[in-house]
Amino acid sequence: LSAARFDDGRRGMTGGLSLGNIGRMAGASALPVGMLILVGLMVIPVPAFVLDVGFIANIMISLAVLMVSLNAAKPLDFSAFPTVLLFATLFRLSLNVASTRVVLVDGHNGPAAAGHVIESFGNFLIGGDYAVGLFVFGILMVINLVVITKGAGRVSEVSARFTLDAMPGKQMAIDADLSAGMITEEQARARRTEVEAESGFFGSMDGASKFVKGDAIAGLHARDALKGPRLADLLALDDPAMIDFIQRRGAALGLALAGCNMVVSDQPWFERNAASPVIKSGIWGAADKEDCTFDSSAPLSEWPECSEPAIIDAQGNFNSRDKTSGDWRSITAVVGGGDPMILQFALPQEMVSQAPGAPSYLYFALRPLARDADGRITDMRIWSVMCGPLAEGAEQSGDPKAMVTKQPFAGLTLKDGNCQAKDIPALTGAAARSEALQDKTGHGHWIRDARPEEMPAG
Repeated sequence: LSAARFDDGRRGMTGGLSLGNIGRMAGASALPVGMLILVGLMVIPVPAFVLDVGFIANIMISLAVLMVSLNAAKPLDFSAFPTVLLFATLFRLSLNVASTRVVLVDGHNGPAAAGHVIESFGNFLIGGDYAVGLFVFGILMVINLVVITKGAGRVSEVSARFTLDAMPGKQMAIDADLSAGMITEEQARARRTEVEAESGFFGSMDGASKFVKGDAIAGLHARDALKGPRLADLLALDDPAMIDFIQRRGAALGLALAGCNMVVSDQPWFERNAASPVIKSGIWGAADKEDCTFDSSAPLSEWPECSEPAIIDAQGNFNSRDKTSGDWRSITAVVGGGDPMILQFALPQEMVSQAPGAPSYLYFALRPLARDADGRITDMRIWSVMCGPLAEGAEQSGDPKAMVTKQPFAGLTLKDGNCQAKDIPALTGAAARSEALQDKTGHGHWIRDARPEEMPAG
């Protein structure tokens, strides 16, 4: 008896590992694995070529679904259409999220940073005129949401309602034909199955259309995300992305600064002279990174990213290395006296010239925390000079218009979306009041002198 049980168990084990069972297991696992891949596209950064492959596959799937739908004689010939539509829409949503992330993170590297499919479509749509391209793109989004998506959703709702309302009558007609002997029991059973399948199909189409509508709305919010993060989140001394942002986004600088409620000017309020406060030249780093340990005597190229180093040269200019290209980028800075002191940044002229009406200077407040024996600043906190307090809930609203104060500080005026001070005392007063409005201030400290080979070229 034991031997028979062992033999039956062995046959069961080997039977479970047959090629047929393995094939069925693989088929059953395809759906959850596919779902995991789609979710992974939303949360895991992917390279540009993966986006290209995904967009091409999405177009091919769409064409295949279109051809099958057009050649279907009746709805049940393509009964899997609601399910296919559901997964195709989820696939498109995943590509939408993944491409938005790539554009926001790597968009400054050029038009092909998000893949050649996006680049080719953008060039074709814009046609060399960005204004026309933006209007055409907006019209296409409105057509997709208002005409196609809402229209298809309404058609699905009406079809599902009429089909469900007609279902009792169809069942009664089948029973009448069966009672009259016009059809057999097998034919009646087949017709009942078809009626149930048809009602299920239109009900599923109603749900799938709502999913497609939600995808279209999510696509609009994804486009809004391409406006980028607020400049105020990047403008901190301990964030090297500050210099990169200022130098690379000059074309939208005026709108960005106005949307961040910052004080700017067309002409400088301060000039460097012998009486100007001096920030000690050398390598500076973030002072609040307690968990970032490294050997400061090592070459600068070996320092970890958490140190967030920046070089202040003998002229007081701020220099930071671009994380992507490795190039050094510089911003001319002048420190003005007062309590608090004012840190004036001059935006690169070639960038300002790309945005007519954009300001040339922006301002931060600076409070020295330590000086060396020669009176040079070696430890400091900085924060942006704000135009005024924001309305309650403005930062959570996501509305760019809400990010500009309605009550500028004394001596400040809003003109063409830019907040400017009428004189230096007004600028200093706004700097003092802005400290209470900051959730976080930048804290930097001098680490050591920069070696000749570490200084930026030029």
